[in-house]
Amino acid sequence: MKQICVLVSGSGSNLQRIIDATISGEIKNAEVNLVIADRDCYALKRAANHEIRTLLIPRGKGFSAKLSEAVSTDTDLVVLAGFLSILNNEFCEKFKGKIINIHPALLPKFGGKGMWGNHVHEAVLKAGEKKSGATVHYVTSGIDEGEIILQKSFDITSNDSVENISAKVHEIEHEIFPKAIDQILNNTGKIAFITDLHMLEKNVEKKGIKTVQNWKTVLEDARNRGISSIVFGGDLGEKEALKILEEDIIGFYCQVILGNHDKIKHLDKFFPQAKGKEELFYTTIIAGADGIFLDTSSYKLSEEQQTFLQEWLTNANNPVIFIHHPVLGDGSWMDKEHPLKNREKVQEILKESGKNITLISGHYHHFHDETTGSIRQIIAPAVSYQILKQKDYKADKKSFGYLILDFTKPQLEVEQVLFSV
Repeated sequence: MKQICVLVSGSGSNLQRIIDATISGEIKNAEVNLVIADRDCYALKRAANHEIRTLLIPRGKGFSAKLSEAVSTDTDLVVLAGFLSILNNEFCEKFKGKIINIHPALLPKFGGKGMWGNHVHEAVLKAGEKKSGATVHYVTSGIDEGEIILQKSFDITSNDSVENISAKVHEIEHEIFPKAIDQILNNTGKIAFITDLHMLEKNVEKKGIKTVQNWKTVLEDARNRGISSIVFGGDLGEKEALKILEEDIIGFYCQVILGNHDKIKHLDKFFPQAKGKEELFYTTIIAGADGIFLDTSSYKLSEEQQTFLQEWLTNANNPVIFIHHPVLGDGSWMDKEHPLKNREKVQEILKESGKNITLISGHYHHFHDETTGSIRQIIAPAVSYQILKQKDYKADKKSFGYLILDFTKPQLEVEQVLFSV
């Protein structure tokens, strides 16, 4: 169980949110084991209500030394939740990379000395900003200068007051703070995108491809890298293969999209969200980004899903779309012979949104990462075998792989992991 120390100065609503998230499992495999305040405050009572050890270290001579002595070096994460004291350089160096804070604005704007509470919101309004929000960032000796971990914004309207903005920011804080903590402690900011397994499919096995062995190699590699989240990109395999997957993924947090080899009726036990549905499409926050998961098992995106996508894009922040079939062409044989049937319509929806969009796809059995206008499309290698990215068909039965999606960076970073047999 990973240990969290929380530093507080006020009412402790963010502390309470963190405690609740550790209890519910939203923050996995972690507990708040110590709460330290620099003044008498209600946050200490919140901690005591949960039988969490508390310390009161008033500001003054020797404050930083006492704080450093109180926080064990075994602590996995030090969280500043409305903590108004400045940490000295020695403390920041001692726990470098293990201290985070939440700031009520979109850093790097409106940070630094004097930028706390309503002072921030007043400055935002005075500057005529069109957006505000909250930022989780690492703490360094420079005030609000540490690397950004997670941000979320909202539009400021002409009717917004300091009080309205404060309430909206507080709501966002409660949303992203637990996500950032879980991301850091459990590496949930890195996701394995695993697609085109074709497990136990006879026509694939006949090619001499050991589909189950390939799958287990990929899973073991992800596990060894400390990755605990998987998105399956479709074309999983025969019904019997799902039983293997169900047993193997215990301990992983999983999402799934469907490809043209998948049948939704086979997914009831493997993925409960599929139960009783004709198509599997849904949204969720994935590693701090707004994610949507679409179903192209019919080789097209249905009208219902098109409407769903349009509506979702209206309010999505940093939209990431998981869809088995690529939406943009890549000039390959697979692109010519097996494209998404109504991709022009989908392209139109994406362009009309005016958003910078990331598409994560499979289906083509080769890696490709290209940005066209405001749309970045990443196509993943297959876990079964590769089909070379060229105009004529040529299979590579000797290599297989998956993608690691790193959402901890300001811009999504992608690593292609390949294996040879």
